[in-house]
Amino acid sequence: MSFNPHLLSGSFTMKSRGIILILTFACIEPYEFESISDTRAIVVEASLTNEVKPHYAKISYTFPLDQSESTPLNGATVWIEDDESIRTDLSEIYPGYYVTDSSFSGTAGKSYILNITTSDGIKLISSRERLIPPTPIDSIYGRYLELPSREKGVFQHGIQFFIDAHNDSDPFSNYRYEYEESYEIKVPLPSAYEWSYDDNKHHLRDTSLETCYSTKRSTTFIVGTTQGLSNNRMSEFPIRYIDETGPELVSRYFLSVWQYSISSSAYEYYKDLNESNLSSGSFFDSQKGTVVGNIQATGSENVRIQGLFEVAGVAESRRFFEPAELFEEEHGYPEGISCRTDSEGRPEKFIVLLEDVGWILLLPAVPGAAFRGVDWRLVNVIDYGVVEPGPYPPYAVVWRGGVGQRAIIAHKTCSDCTEHGELKKPDNWD
Repeated sequence: MSFNPHLLSGSFTMKSRGIILILTFACIEPYEFESISDTRAIVVEASLTNEVKPHYAKISYTFPLDQSESTPLNGATVWIEDDESIRTDLSEIYPGYYVTDSSFSGTAGKSYILNITTSDGIKLISSRERLIPPTPIDSIYGRYLELPSREKGVFQHGIQFFIDAHNDSDPFSNYRYEYEESYEIKVPLPSAYEWSYDDNKHHLRDTSLETCYSTKRSTTFIVGTTQGLSNNRMSEFPIRYIDETGPELVSRYFLSVWQYSISSSAYEYYKDLNESNLSSGSFFDSQKGTVVGNIQATGSENVRIQGLFEVAGVAESRRFFEPAELFEEEHGYPEGISCRTDSEGRPEKFIVLLEDVGWILLLPAVPGAAFRGVDWRLVNVIDYGVVEPGPYPPYAVVWRGGVGQRAIIAHKTCSDCTEHGELKKPDNWD
């Protein structure tokens, strides 16, 4: 159960009135304090779903406000018991992190209890939690929106991704969402040569540095409910907002969304957790308030417990998007990585170290050559080598030719896609 996503910071009209929890941050004045107490709480973050995979429990101690690291609770005995008294043990694979066998899964309709016995004999037990059947996601789609910015009188423009879902079997539903996104990154001036210190020469690259991929998992959490609505339907529920100036939508974009069907008490827990200003949705962060979960200590009244054993049915939906289907012609298309020059025609950034010269793009060119309408400074390549530092950062010419031949100098951000992602395609890519 990793809590996740980047949420839109503005507001807009939706057909659905499902509640959205949005984590916000505020600038505050530093406050010098003394730790009031050394009393620690045991924090439990555990999840069980209908997926066939390792299910986990993270167990740790909270830490005082004047410290920055929690302490994993290792050496515990952890198991899950279903309503037929069948026990499934979790193994500790590293301190404080316990998992089931990878072939284990919960069954929709059955109930489960999490049991923990610490190495010093403290016994923890969760309430009995029913695994609610998953609700399929009907669709994932994106729409171009103009949203109010945090700056007064300023608007931001981008694509809002939504999901639709409905459940005709129950009067209402509560959900938690996670997402994962992957996208292509293409640099405008891919480096063609690499430097070899073995023979002090440049050689054509075996691997192109033009296209890389970036994959990101949501890092906060989103929850919603249909309670109080006229029907059990999530309509136009916002999952991810991407500003049009971002790199994600320049080329192909992939979005995968997981919809967890959670209990009303779990929904209230996450709601309270958000209101208590837990910054990132992780139980291992500094605890700013006590939020009552579904785990308690038995026979140890003085033990403070925080956390949740989440039991949920989960459904996944995924989809690829192309820029042409997200941006209308009137809005234009994202331009991608910008490699602008300054007022005197020099690239805004330079390669500054000799060992980096292999990453600079080197292409034969002619005077006045341009790329995507941007004029690049062309330099004579005779025998420049590395230019010494002066009033401007040093730069390196990494390709040497005869008199009159020229080359383009580009920064790594414009010529090496690994500055932005990885060469290997993600597993979810076609």
